[in-house]
Amino acid sequence: MNRRIIFSLTLGAIALFLIVFGVFRFIEYQQAKKVNEEVKEPYSWDSRIVLQDYERKNVGGKTYAYKPGLTNILLLGVDTQGALEEQKVNRGNGQCDAIYLVTIDNVNWTVDILQLDRDTMTPITTTDMLGKPRGTEVAQICLSYSYGNGTSTSCQNAVEAVRYLLGGIPIDHVASINISAIEPLIDAIGGVKMLIETDMSDQDPALVEGETVTLNGHQAELYVRSRREVDDGRNASRMKRQRAFIQALMETVMDKLKNDLTDATTWYEAMEPYTYLDSEFTTFLSFFSQAADPNYTRHEIVTPAGEHDYTKDYAEFNIDKDALNNLILQLWYKEYK
Repeated sequence: MNRRIIFSLTLGAIALFLIVFGVFRFIEYQQAKKVNEEVKEPYSWDSRIVLQDYERKNVGGKTYAYKPGLTNILLLGVDTQGALEEQKVNRGNGQCDAIYLVTIDNVNWTVDILQLDRDTMTPITTTDMLGKPRGTEVAQICLSYSYGNGTSTSCQNAVEAVRYLLGGIPIDHVASINISAIEPLIDAIGGVKMLIETDMSDQDPALVEGETVTLNGHQAELYVRSRREVDDGRNASRMKRQRAFIQALMETVMDKLKNDLTDATTWYEAMEPYTYLDSEFTTFLSFFSQAADPNYTRHEIVTPAGEHDYTKDYAEFNIDKDALNNLILQLWYKEYK
């Protein structure tokens, strides 16, 4: 099975209540563990990366202030299989192939989801086998997760890498989920109905381009994880399929939970062995309840602009820094007057 299997169940919806953003992709597994439920700055650890001050930014002669009332939740889809458990060796415990940052604005009543390309080049903290930070290197952002114990410290390292990339903005919570959760979760939900935009009938006869299909768990995993054998074989094409899947999943989840949130508990139980949450499930459920409120406006998933480089031994995505800075201001700041 392709190592870059992705779980982008990190949609603004499902991701918010269960682990998740999303994510699959969406946001990607521990067995009922709790970690630091109420921490103001939960992910300041002995790193080698210096984060920028995020509260004020001066751009083009104007001052921008970080918006009040925001909750940022990082959702990671990890390319491992089986129960997501803490490992003794702090290296090689998976990569976060799906990276979604969900922002709930409790002042303006909006939900935004930012999807980051796994191949985004940015500084990450590297560690030794015991988990002690030893330095930094510019690498694919997905590798930040691999420097850690496969749960909490892997998430910490990924949080730090994302924060650095996004100008130091705070991240309040993080959750990760691996590929083994996809099939039982989607089956527990009852399937996800969506338009098939990429023909994959050679892998499953039901996945015909242009057809509307209710994906079962196996089909959903196939649709979001396949890469090399589909389209141009590149991650950007897969990310497009994942965004479409997340939107369909979000609609399915919102519809099912309009009047009853108790189903969310059943769904979480199906994926719990493959999930790590930095807080209790009820904390994430409360966020989902906010995002599911019909008074909240849920915007389309956005991705930073940039260019892919496939000329090297591994793919690189180099973000357009000016476009990224504009996106940062758009999502998390307002002009200070």
